Amino acid sequence: MKPSKILKMKKTLLIIFIVSCNCIFAQENGLKARIEFEEAEKAYAEGNYELALEKVKKAESLLGKWTPKTGHLKILTLDNLADYHNLDNSLTIQQVKEVKAYMSYATTNQSEVDLDKFKIVYKIEENLNNLSKFTNEEKIYDEMLEYVRGTNALKNKDYSIAVSEFKASAAKGNPKAMISLGILYGFNESLKDEKEASYWFKQAGDNGYPVGYHWLGRIHSFSKIATDYELAFKYFKKAYEMGLLGPYASGNYYFIGICYHSGQGVQRDLQEAVRFYKMATKAGSLEAMAELGRMTYYGYGIAVNRNEGLKLLKMAADKNLTDGLRYLGNIYFDENDFNLSFSYYEKAYSRNKNKMGKLGDAWKKGELLDIQTDFAIAWLNDNASKGDKDAMYGLFKYYEYKDRKLADEWLKKWSSAK
Repeated sequence: MKPSKILKMKKTLLIIFIVSCNCIFAQENGLKARIEFEEAEKAYAEGNYELALEKVKKAESLLGKWTPKTGHLKILTLDNLADYHNLDNSLTIQQVKEVKAYMSYATTNQSEVDLDKFKIVYKIEENLNNLSKFTNEEKIYDEMLEYVRGTNALKNKDYSIAVSEFKASAAKGNPKAMISLGILYGFNESLKDEKEASYWFKQAGDNGYPVGYHWLGRIHSFSKIATDYELAFKYFKKAYEMGLLGPYASGNYYFIGICYHSGQGVQRDLQEAVRFYKMATKAGSLEAMAELGRMTYYGYGIAVNRNEGLKLLKMAADKNLTDGLRYLGNIYFDENDFNLSFSYYEKAYSRNKNKMGKLGDAWKKGELLDIQTDFAIAWLNDNASKGDKDAMYGLFKYYEYKDRKLADEWLKKWSSAK
């Protein structure tokens, strides 16, 4: 056989070998991708969205391409991770990219798209478009000349000029200027006028800016003149129904959750409380996270899930949220793990001197004083010095069999205290 023919045959065999290897590798990667995708689905079903996102991305990497199946799961996963109140959030940016890719595929492959899946993505696209519109409008309001001058005057504590400039900007329809006026009249000591604050907040709300109604809800929740929880709930709910976005959204969801949780301003409904606490938690409210954790742990308005409840409470506690620390202290107290309970109460106490929870209640009864005794006595003394009658009794019980003279002194103080 001629050398040229032998060389040609070798090249042909090499090409066949390479193609065969690629097919084998592709098949192997396809199997690996299927495993990763199944693990992503499982993680998603279990609510472990970070792991689900990691797994579905790995599946795509193994496949070497985007697919509508992996794209849809990424969108569902990111829907639980993205911050729909912040267009600059990295996960929100990812979501925008994924939704665009899916909608582009759906447009050119309409007959192959599952309509129910498309509806979900379409709704998410609407949310992202609303956020984009809101972000652009906020930028326009921020750049209005009078608003800029008012903001600068406010930074320099020149309140009369700030009010004048904000009113000029409000007259041109800037709702952020109306909010600034409401906050100035509501909380600045030199300008305080609750009626004037309410007027400007309502002006903003009536002009289609839901932040105004959110602030009206807060005014009616904490008013020094006339607290009205029904009106407060009405305005919080109205802000929500108008599609409140941005930094106030998490607080608004949280306040609605509180209303449903406590029955203030609306009939008590623990399931609705859980729903709004979930929304607030997703939007970044640590306070809502702590309440949701406690309700999940004990099964209030939601199925009991102690692991998930503890997870949420520990996430809040890790951010040094006082209620998160206190709720964990209560849980471990009930489990008779008093030292662990104390460790959480102590952290809560460092942030709020009254937050010693059930352990503090026990100390005031003269119980469990062998748990962190030095701290307990110092805490009881501190509270007794502020006129806390129960703390005086706790000190009497502590000294009853240790120092009769001190015990008698605290007993007299307790008896004469109001």
